[in-house]
Amino acid sequence: MQVVSNHAHHRNNQMKDQRTDEELNRVIAEWMGPRQFLLIKHRLYWGPNRSGYVQHIALAGRYSDEESKKLESVHGEPDDVTRVEAPIPNYCTDLNAIHEAENKWCDQDLPDDASHPLYRLADTLYGVCVPRDNQPFRATARQRAEALVKVIEAKGGE
Repeated sequence: MQVVSNHAHHRNNQMKDQRTDEELNRVIAEWMGPRQFLLIKHRLYWGPNRSGYVQHIALAGRYSDEESKKLESVHGEPDDVTRVEAPIPNYCTDLNAIHEAENKWCDQDLPDDASHPLYRLADTLYGVCVPRDNQPFRATARQRAEALVKVIEAKGGE
C-alpha cells in the first residue's frame, strides 16, 4: 500500500504546475476579462452597482475602465474620487474566487455533452492535479487553479 501511495504522490508532484501563485492568478485574470477598477471617496470604497460605501475592499464594487472613468469625473470635486485598479483575486488560495472563474465556463452557450469545457476542466482537475486517492471535492484552490490554467492554455485562451 505504501508503494502505491508514494507512486501517486510522485506522479502528482511531476504534474504539479511549477509557476507561482501570482503567475497562475495572472493567467486566470486575463482570461476572465478586462481589468476592473475600484472607486474610493473619503477613504471608503464604492459598493457594487453604486450602492453606497463600504469599508472593506472585499465588499467593494468592481467597475469597468469606461464606467469608472465616467463615474470618477461625474462625482465630486477634482481629487475627491480616486480610481484604482482592483487587485487580481488570489485564485490559488481563495475557493470563492476560483469557483467564480470556473463558473465562467457555464456562461458559454455550448452543448451539454462531453465536449463541454466543464467536462474537460473536471477531467484535467481530477486526472492530473488531484491525487487519485483524494476525493474530487477535496481539491484545493491551488489544484483547481492549476487545472483551469491547463484547460485555458489547451484551448488557446478561448
